[in-house]
Amino acid sequence: MKLLDWITLEKLDWQELSANPSDGAVDLLLANPYEIYFSESAENTNDRIVKYLLADTRRIDMWRFCENPNDLAVDYTLANVDLGEYNFHYLCENPNDRVVDLVLTKINKINLEWLSFNSNDRAVDQLLKFPELIKWDWLSMNPNDRVVKLLLKNPDKIDYELFSRNPNDCALEHLLANPKKIDWDLFSLNPNKRVIEVLKQNQDKINWSNLSRNPFIFEDYQTLCKERTDVLREELVEKTWHPQRFRSWCLEHDDEFALKV
Repeated sequence: MKLLDWITLEKLDWQELSANPSDGAVDLLLANPYEIYFSESAENTNDRIVKYLLADTRRIDMWRFCENPNDLAVDYTLANVDLGEYNFHYLCENPNDRVVDLVLTKINKINLEWLSFNSNDRAVDQLLKFPELIKWDWLSMNPNDRVVKLLLKNPDKIDYELFSRNPNDCALEHLLANPKKIDWDLFSLNPNKRVIEVLKQNQDKINWSNLSRNPFIFEDYQTLCKERTDVLREELVEKTWHPQRFRSWCLEHDDEFALKV
């Protein structure tokens, strides 16, 4: 994988890059381990970064690791974390099913502000049971389809600064239809693939530090080559099997004569 051709490493921030889960970012981080920031890397969901942290657990920022939905991270968290107030608050954000199972058994401890960011359907069920307690600013970041529909029905309650980082497609459509409401600093964090093209056309508005977290600043060269090859293959097949070519290449003289008759 490599950086997109309009982005240079010099513009990026290693601290925020430490949270970037793309394989391209992880390749860079593991090749430059002294550039890794351990607080941010605790949020990184890439298996290789999680394994790197688990190789020396003293490096783990447990508060942020409590947010991490990676299964390896969750294995360690559930086996080792105490359920003190702050750890539990971070767990409320974690959409991993096993973490949500735990959180929902502690209803009296749930922090709805932190839970408002949780996209897991059962977490959303809990939120919608108590709409009067919803924290609409935090909810604005939640990419769950039901949450976004609720937000779009109540646009006066949307926190557009935080909504700008919401990767849900419907949320993005709403933002693009209302560009004056976009907060470009947090829009640079938005991990929807279509956001990158918008940012490419508005580079003067990019927050490069925040963009460093965006997984789509890297492209998979092999996948890109395959996609381009597939397009060429389709065009070649279409032209090759055009009826005029089919007749001249594949039919015997007698068959051609029979078709004309």
